[in-house]
Amino acid sequence: MDIYQIANQMKAERKTIFDIPMRVTFYARVSTTREEQENSVENQIAFFTDMIQKNPNWTFVSGYVDRIRGEAAENRVSFLCMIEDGKSGLFDLVLTKEVSRFARNTVDSLTYTRELLRAGVGVFFQNDNICTIDTDSELRLTIMSSIAADEVRKLSERVRWGHRRSIESGNIMGNSRIFGYDKKDCKLTVNESEAEMVRLIFELYSTGNYSTRKIERILGDKGYRGRNGTRIRHNTITGIIRNPKYKGYFCGNKVRIVDYRTREQRFLPEEEWILYKDETGETVPAIVSEELWDKCNAIFRERSTAIKTRERSFKDKSVFTGKIWCKAHDVPYWRTSYSNSVSKGRPVYQWICSEKKRSGAKSCASFSIMEADLYQMLSEHFQAIAGNIEEYVRDFLRIYRGATVRRMCRSRSTNCAHS
Repeated sequence: MDIYQIANQMKAERKTIFDIPMRVTFYARVSTTREEQENSVENQIAFFTDMIQKNPNWTFVSGYVDRIRGEAAENRVSFLCMIEDGKSGLFDLVLTKEVSRFARNTVDSLTYTRELLRAGVGVFFQNDNICTIDTDSELRLTIMSSIAADEVRKLSERVRWGHRRSIESGNIMGNSRIFGYDKKDCKLTVNESEAEMVRLIFELYSTGNYSTRKIERILGDKGYRGRNGTRIRHNTITGIIRNPKYKGYFCGNKVRIVDYRTREQRFLPEEEWILYKDETGETVPAIVSEELWDKCNAIFRERSTAIKTRERSFKDKSVFTGKIWCKAHDVPYWRTSYSNSVSKGRPVYQWICSEKKRSGAKSCASFSIMEADLYQMLSEHFQAIAGNIEEYVRDFLRIYRGATVRRMCRSRSTNCAHS
């Protein structure tokens, strides 16, 4: 029975969706993974599972759950899997708690409910008592979606106001995982075991003889590791050098939300940061002296300026950049070059696992690949398909366009929770 027959039967016999034989699933979502939210989503799963299984007219279909923050539908893997499964005819009705759980803007709400309706699938918003099978549902759905979107806007404004007040009050907001510090009650205290590493970073960098990549190797050799047990990477070292907290300064207003609906962020220039020195040392105690911090950052700015004025590196000019990966470490290969008497001074390019390049030959058993060999393999491949190139291009574009959603659905077992 298709959706229109269901609607006509409900109208003619004065029945509700609970009286019609259907295959029914549910969609549950939370915006964070905090404990109370986890309890909330487990409650949703239990409630809808019980609701469907107790109805003798309904056939239960495993539900779809997103435990990630995401007002936009493209951020929700399980949601997109549900849409695709609905189009494939795996169920007839989706139960969800309310409009704001399904979508937090009017466009998404209408777009996806219409897509499901075209596939013969209805959506029932329990708290809002809206079922898209009903003829007047779209008007009511538009109103409720607009209210939900306005709630997101108000929440964003309240959060920004709270941040401004916290900055004015000298409270530390944001990331609680800062190397060298422990954070409690919006204040920082020095973690001496980590502060030792922070001081070493500044001391090495201040000499002007070490890059962040060299410091990365030194820290690795000395056995320093991050809180999750991994090596301290060079970009983390750059963040430490650039952070004014290490010289005892509070710094806020580094990032601004450009669009509350998409959560698009813009990193602000230094002149717009809110920066002041903690004279008491009670909120942001210094780990290094102000003079040492300033010296390191002067070196950093000088090097950054020099890099920006250079031509693009030969590493960025290759068509293979970002396309060759090491299976052992799940990291990209890097392009390197050398010259010898055979090449008569001309550079010879090869590709090496980036982990092997960073940590030494013993860190990875992978082998290097000559760039000339890569071009030879591509040439042979294209020659083999040249006789049917138009069909090949059509197939490639079709596969490429559909790859994202299929990849999301394949990973559903790790990203989605089934009841």
